Amino acid sequence: MGAWLLGDEGTTGANQVYGLASYNSDAGRFALGFAHGSRETLGTDHNQLWLSYDKALDAKWWVGADYVSGDSPMGSLNLGVGYAVADNVSMILGYDFYNASGLNDTVTLQVDANF
Repeated sequence: MGAWLLGDEGTTGANQVYGLASYNSDAGRFALGFAHGSRETLGTDHNQLWLSYDKALDAKWWVGADYVSGDSPMGSLNLGVGYAVADNVSMILGYDFYNASGLNDTVTLQVDANF
């Protein structure tokens, strides 16, 4: 359980609360969740179903995909690949396909450092 994108409703504050459960197997990790956010910010699709999958390919590489339902700005299919540069530094390259018409797909590059 958690919360994210907390802020002013109607602007950038989606004020989402969520619950998520996952299952690990040899085939990878599967997750299922539900999120509820601000109707003012997200519109009528302020409730979303979350589905995700990720799998480590070896000690350095992994892949992942997740889907968020609805036509709000959160609704999307996201695909990514990650690489561990070092034990405490990793990079993720992803592509995001948004469900809502009028939203452009995006590319994301994330660098994570654990201290």
